[in-house]
Amino acid sequence: MAAPSVLKSKSVLIAALAVVVVVAGVVVYNLWPGGGAGGGTNRPTGTTQNYPSNTPEGAWPGDTDAMLLQRQQFGFEFDNENGTAYMNNVIWTNTTGYKMASAVVQCNQNNSDSLLLSKTDVTLSGPMPPYSTNTYSMVKVAPVPPKMSTINCFLVSVSQ
Repeated sequence: MAAPSVLKSKSVLIAALAVVVVVAGVVVYNLWPGGGAGGGTNRPTGTTQNYPSNTPEGAWPGDTDAMLLQRQQFGFEFDNENGTAYMNNVIWTNTTGYKMASAVVQCNQNNSDSLLLSKTDVTLSGPMPPYSTNTYSMVKVAPVPPKMSTINCFLVSVSQ
């Protein structure tokens, strides 16, 4: 059996290790994108930035339209109603600290050989507050061309 002083030092070491693990877990949870209250901002790491007081949470100086577009999420289901293509159950999520006014979705209708039959731009209206999701149902795209086999829709731009 180990001496009492050895057991006491092992207990202290185990307690210290437990504290380190808990602190590391809290740090990872709060800094990981999509994590706790402070997570999900996707700010650059390894650099120091001075954020002006008018910079929205989750945004940083130098945000461009391309960066704002990359930080949007979009999904839908396709419906063909009487020869007209619709996006149904559309979900648009703004993961930036900026309010968005609208988004433009481009829909390409292709045949089975992946040849483009029709290209249509559709505008989703906001407003879209920072860190929020809008849903839309039955958004009309265009008439379904003959021999269409697939439709691909994706965000091409957003405006503030």
